[in-house]
Amino acid sequence: MPKLKLSDAKIRSLKPPATGRVDYYDADSGGKLVLRVGTSGTKAWSVVFRVAGGGGISDTGRLLRDKQRRVSLGAYPLVSLGDARRKAAEIVANADQGIDPRVAQRAEVDERLETTVATLADRMLGMENHGSVEKYRKYFQMHINPHIGRKPINDLTVDDVDDLLALFVDAGKEGTAREVRKMLRKLFGWAKKRRILADNFMADYERRDIAYQPRDRVLNTDEMKKVWNAAEAMSYPYGPAIKLLILTGLRKSEITKLTWDELDHENQALHLGSERSKTRVRIFAPLSDMAWEVLKAQEPGKKGPYVFSTTDGQSPTFLDKKAQTNLHKVAGFGEFWFHDLRRTLRTRLAMLGVDRDIAERIINHSQGKDQYDQYGYQEERRAALNLFAEHLKGLVRERA
Repeated sequence: MPKLKLSDAKIRSLKPPATGRVDYYDADSGGKLVLRVGTSGTKAWSVVFRVAGGGGISDTGRLLRDKQRRVSLGAYPLVSLGDARRKAAEIVANADQGIDPRVAQRAEVDERLETTVATLADRMLGMENHGSVEKYRKYFQMHINPHIGRKPINDLTVDDVDDLLALFVDAGKEGTAREVRKMLRKLFGWAKKRRILADNFMADYERRDIAYQPRDRVLNTDEMKKVWNAAEAMSYPYGPAIKLLILTGLRKSEITKLTWDELDHENQALHLGSERSKTRVRIFAPLSDMAWEVLKAQEPGKKGPYVFSTTDGQSPTFLDKKAQTNLHKVAGFGEFWFHDLRRTLRTRLAMLGVDRDIAERIINHSQGKDQYDQYGYQEERRAALNLFAEHLKGLVRERA
């Protein structure tokens, strides 16, 4: 156990042993600071100590020390000689006061584990109750956690996020990169609000190569006919679900995850809880006669509550990329997405002279908070949707 007066020059001159490892004890720290040199040439700091009181108390009341312990301080030169001496002196002083540094070290490790990206994401999503929770969870599990999930959030840097998003951009998946950025912004904001995060750099983080380009695609008259006829030709559950997207202007998940108990037969409407809404508010959606007929034609599954399902109601169907591609094929043209059907409905309502406020309420766009106006405009909305349905029928007949 060589004891040396260590200096940077002396440390650099130390040769690795042929086998095993050699510990050099720093004379200036009373031999408490140890530099361990391995056969590969690596040099690492540690400190040895004995905790006062760790061995109990003597009959005279004196604190007895336990056996010698060791705590790692990090590798040289990442941890300099000066920093190692300061850390060692602090640990030895605490041990003399009966404070075991390993307890604090374990607490620090536990704290870091509790603040990893994956752990915090689970906590955040566990506190939420809305229709997008599972979608968000999948994004973390598939696209974020495998790369940075084990990293404490306070250790993340802009470079870490840049590198993560570059993986998707380089693969031509700009849409995934945008969603990952959105998830990280959400997590950072949540952690900052709870004083877990020191620096929320994601609040104003931008990348030009994934800048969102708002879509303005609206189907023309001929395309509307083709899409409707394609939905007519497609089998359950896809055809009927697409028809309801066209006729209601509701969001995709609001239709695909529809359950039988959300149907209001008395009022010919849908009742969706706040957890099913993107805007986190309850939705009462009056339906046109044509849309209600689509729903009445469906038969409840025997094993579960979902209206549109390939598992006899046990789980909802998904209008995913495969379903979108199939719709393009049957319709005979592409370059449109399911969400464009919603925009098309809104545009046609304007063309038909429907009041702007009523049209916005139909697609559940926020009208601002007016605590005095609790009228739901159900009949006005239903009349507008019936007007659109008749318009659609006319287009299909006219161009048949």
